[in-house]
Amino acid sequence: MRTTHGHDPARRVTTLIAGGAVTALALTGCGSGTEAAEDAPITVGIAAPYSGDAAYYGEWLDDAWELAFGELGREAGGRPIALAKSDAKCEPSAAVAATRTVLAKNPIAVITVCSGDTRAAIPLTQAKKVSIVSGSFDPSLTAEGNKYIFRVQTHDGLTNKIYAKWIHDKSDKKGKVGVITDTTPYGLANNKTITAGFADLGVTPAVNSTYEYAATDYAGQLLALKRAGIGVAYMEGYDLQAARLAKQAYQLGLDAKLYFPTTASSDTFLKTVGPELANKITYSTPFLPEWSDAARGFSKKWEDRFGYPPNADCASFYTMAVTMLSTLRSNPGAGQSAEAFNAAYRKAKIPDLPMGDFAFDEKGDPVNPLVLTGTWENGKRKLVDVLLPEDAE
Repeated sequence: MRTTHGHDPARRVTTLIAGGAVTALALTGCGSGTEAAEDAPITVGIAAPYSGDAAYYGEWLDDAWELAFGELGREAGGRPIALAKSDAKCEPSAAVAATRTVLAKNPIAVITVCSGDTRAAIPLTQAKKVSIVSGSFDPSLTAEGNKYIFRVQTHDGLTNKIYAKWIHDKSDKKGKVGVITDTTPYGLANNKTITAGFADLGVTPAVNSTYEYAATDYAGQLLALKRAGIGVAYMEGYDLQAARLAKQAYQLGLDAKLYFPTTASSDTFLKTVGPELANKITYSTPFLPEWSDAARGFSKKWEDRFGYPPNADCASFYTMAVTMLSTLRSNPGAGQSAEAFNAAYRKAKIPDLPMGDFAFDEKGDPVNPLVLTGTWENGKRKLVDVLLPEDAE
């Protein structure tokens, strides 16, 4: 897990423990089916990774909420806001247990991160009529007409269509394309959407292979790309796995331009792959500080507060916190029940956030379709291009 960055333990709203979370405030009913007492805390559930390879997500979530609380306050309508957290580990089985733990606290909504965790949590939250607010990219999660799920980042079905065309336009059109992704729900969805994006351009990957999330050796997949003479390689993985892929690709002498999704924009990726090799890769992302004044302002506040620069996940978690807090503060009845929050949150419209003006469409996806491409330059994230949906046409 990442080290702490200037955290003030006295200001923590919750403390994570084995098997669930204990809040610093008494939690009384504010979930579906019952209305909360006037002075009862409004509880937000978080079923996210706090241990294992993906534990950095939990820390980024904590920091995002700390920053948002500092800006908007820790209460709405005279009621304190409490976070009930449990460790989902980025493992679906653990996510089920974590979701049950936080649902027992009667939250107005549950935050999830990993696509597999989100998929595992849906039956539990939907049965309770409690919304999921997710940072996952799997397009299927909001494609099924479930009114109890919201997403704060544009899904891969759109971003990878735009990204594939941009990659194709920048490359030697005759060069062979290779794809490597993991077998998590996120990875399989990413594989499907990036290959669909290439297919729209008449391009079929010469090699398309997968690896297990727990794998640490990708030689078989990478050597298949090398033997095929791949000139363009799209590689997916969570932050740590993506870095290991890139590092081994260079160790094996893969002579191809490497493209990654947003996970390659994190400091976990940078620290693992090293700044020299990071300079040679390109990633897509919904956030980079240079793209707007709002993004630059957010980035400065984050780094001043926590001592490290924010990445796209940090920006999306901050978006979660700000949009949820703003909804509660501007709608006095939204904290009375999960159903009331769902109805109010669906109407959220907030300008000038780090990833642009924010609102939801009818499926619960963000209306803002921002796609950026970036790279690394001597340990710093660097904006390469700003893409829009018409760029995929």
